[in-house]
Amino acid sequence: MRKTVTGIVAAGLLVGAVVQAAPGQSREPREPRERASRLNVSRTVEALDLEPGMHVADIGAGAGLFARAMARVVGDDGLVYAVDTDPDLLAYIDEMSASDGLTNLQTVHGTADDPEIPSPVDLITMFETLHHIGNRPAYLKRLRSYLRPGGRVAIVDFTSGWPEGHRRERYTERDLARWMQAAGFRLERRYRFIENHFFVIYRLLPHRGTR
Repeated sequence: MRKTVTGIVAAGLLVGAVVQAAPGQSREPREPRERASRLNVSRTVEALDLEPGMHVADIGAGAGLFARAMARVVGDDGLVYAVDTDPDLLAYIDEMSASDGLTNLQTVHGTADDPEIPSPVDLITMFETLHHIGNRPAYLKRLRSYLRPGGRVAIVDFTSGWPEGHRRERYTERDLARWMQAAGFRLERRYRFIENHFFVIYRLLPHRGTR
């Protein structure tokens, strides 16, 4: 009999749902299958301009849909931190990474206020995640301390078609622009190819304080 393990949002990070199958059956993510189509994973990852050797942190990694895809791009000399608050999902990512032979993907148990990224990275990604964060301006400022000089933050979130029950979590791209400017970032790129979503990339400006 199958048992469904649903990701929690206790720490404000978006997570998915994972199906645990009986012994001998495959175990696969339920919700990421739909997300892969909705968020156009391959084109989105391509738009990040990743290069071999880069270090990336995916906050709100869920079942690892994007984290695993990015790990393949940055290669053995690169590193991807898959950050989430749900140990079941982190365990799932570890299992899938081992199955795929991805030795450059490391899971990280983040908290409500801090992603706890182990070392500075070139890029931080947040896919349909930021709206779950409680104090967004403070959280975005904290990301500065986890970026290498000139590092980037890529954020994808809803513009319309918000899931049911997300009334209090809604924000706009204009809100985000204000928070990012206050945190010491400048807008570098904006994409519109994901329906009902914005996709923006900000770059860290020099000579500002950390958290």
